[in-house]
Formats: sequence, C-alpha cells, structure tokens
Amino acid sequence: MRHPRRSAPAGVELGYNNLTMTQAEELFHKVFARCQAGRAVISSLVSVFKAGLDPAQTEFRKQYAQIAEARTKNLEEEEPWKLPMSREGFLQNGGVEKIVELATCNTVNDAKWGADAALVVFSHSMLDSALSDLCRISALISPRDWLPCVSKRKVDLCDVETGTFGDLLRRKLDEFLDELERDPLIKRADLLWARCHPEGSFNPIKGYKFDRNTIQELDRIRQGVVHGDLIGKLIPEAQEKSDYLISTAFFFGDMLSERYGLKLSYMHMLRYAATHREP
Repeated sequence: MRHPRRSAPAGVELGYNNLTMTQAEELFHKVFARCQAGRAVISSLVSVFKAGLDPAQTEFRKQYAQIAEARTKNLEEEEPWKLPMSREGFLQNGGVEKIVELATCNTVNDAKWGADAALVVFSHSMLDSALSDLCRISALISPRDWLPCVSKRKVDLCDVETGTFGDLLRRKLDEFLDELERDPLIKRADLLWARCHPEGSFNPIKGYKFDRNTIQELDRIRQGVVHGDLIGKLIPEAQEKSDYLISTAFFFGDMLSERYGLKLSYMHMLRYAATHREP
C-alpha cells in the first residue's frame, strides 16, 4: 500500500483485477480506500472553511451591529442596577464598534477551534480504525506471528477435542483482537511494528517519519478535546497534525504490503471509492 498522493503508486497493479480476493486482501483494500476518503474529506473541510471565513465574518459583523445598536438605544431607559456602565462610559469604552469586533472575533475563534479539533479527532479515528484492521490482516495472513499474544490463554477442553490447533489459534486471536480494539492506539502500533517493520531503512512516504512519541502526544490532544479539557485552547498546526495521523495509517499499510507482499487492485480501489460517494 502506498501513499495516496503519488500519481502512480507502487503496489497498485492492473493485471489481476478479476481474481477473487482473500479476506485479508479485501480488508486491506477497504483500509486504503477509507484512508483515501478520509483525507479527501479533511481537505474539503479545510478548503470550504477557508473560502467561507471572510464572508462569514462580514455577516457576523452585520448581525452583531444590529443587536448592539438595538441594545444601546435602550440604555437610558433600563433600570440603573441592570446596567454594567452608563451610556457615556459605554461610548468611551469603544461603544458599538468594540462590541461588534469582540463578538465577531470570539465567534470566529470558536469556529476555528472547532474546525481544528474536528481535524485532529477525525484523523485520529481514521488511524485508530486502520490500525485495528491492519492487525486483523496481519493475523489472517500469518496467525503464528501473533501466537505469543494468546499462547497462555485458557482453552476449553471440548474445543481441544473437536478442533485443530489452527482452529483454536484463530478463535483465541479473534478474542484477542476484539479486546485490542479497546486498548490504546499506541499498543496496536507497537504490535504491528514488532511484526511487520522491515530491517534497515524503510521510508515509503516522502517527508514522513514515524515517531512513537508524536503519536502519543497527538493521542493526548485528542483525549483533551473529547473530554473538554482543551475547549477553546489553541491547537497549533492542527492541519499538520491531522495529516501526520493519516500518513501514519498509510505508513503502517506500507509495512504490511512490504511484509506480506500485499498489492492493491486498481479496479477494486475504484469500486471501494465509489461506495464512499453514495448519496
């Protein structure tokens, strides 16, 4: 699996599109297609937000100006205890113009934070899902690679009597992988790294380098957003953080492609891409 920005990605072949895919190959294509669709959604969100920001600010200023003008007309008629300051004090402190500018600035900053938070959370969820599926793909292709994870699990004697070792291993691996989905994202990354990372230099994505500490930091940011601890607080370089998370999903897909010889079918990719465009 290769990075989606390449015009002719290595690993995508045209000559075997009519072959029946294995379960692992099917899931491999779905992971890649989901990540491509996710990156397209993020790009569209950023583009639309930027294009609409200036017109939105103009509209906000008009709305807040109308509200402020209406309120200031009644300042002298309000009971004194209801007023934060006199009409004269209000005008001396900037009056309607200052209120309009502050209200507009707050609204825009809230929207920017919401967009940045959405980028990080959505990209994190894409990576989380991809790593879970990539673990399953690895276990489907080479279950013995995952034997150490389940070797000490309890086994029902009835299962031993009626099933083969391969059946038992598959059942225990399914249980383990279901549980693994609830574990921290970094644990899945570590397990895949241990089983699939090639020896020597491996840099399939230009400009990208996997860093475990960066993933953990982005995971903490995602938790802060979801639990409300970071509401309204600046998320520096949110778009770059989002791109790093999605690129990490492609990077691990590349590792599996290298480890197990997985390829992508052009026609199958078109079919999966179409499913993400259904109305």
